[in-house]
Amino acid sequence: MNQAAAGAAQRMPQLVIMELWDIRKHRLCIFRYDRREARPGILLLSNFEAKFSAQSERRWREVADGHDSRRYLECTEAPIPYPPGGLATGFQYLCLARRMIDDSSRMQITNEYARDFRIWLHTLQPPLQP
Repeated sequence: MNQAAAGAAQRMPQLVIMELWDIRKHRLCIFRYDRREARPGILLLSNFEAKFSAQSERRWREVADGHDSRRYLECTEAPIPYPPGGLATGFQYLCLARRMIDDSSRMQITNEYARDFRIWLHTLQPPLQP
């Protein structure tokens, strides 16, 4: 999907931010291409050890070169803490969340996942003592 997104981004000369995300109950991965800063950058956030492939990085460098004359693409991979909570927890990491969903819908999602998170916390057993 990342390669297809790079191909689409090459055909969008006015593109400033692109976010691809996969948010599940216990898994989160966000890819962001961002041209707002002094240097264009790609960021990969995940609660597991997601990595850029050399091919993916090369492809996004081509995208950045086509969009900008700055000729340098900063690539960052960053782990993020992510307790169960799914979409509601993942929203805080998205730049474009407010453009995707309105405030009342976001609040409803947050409340539903907060209830699931409290239920999950109550199912945890205390650690065994040695």
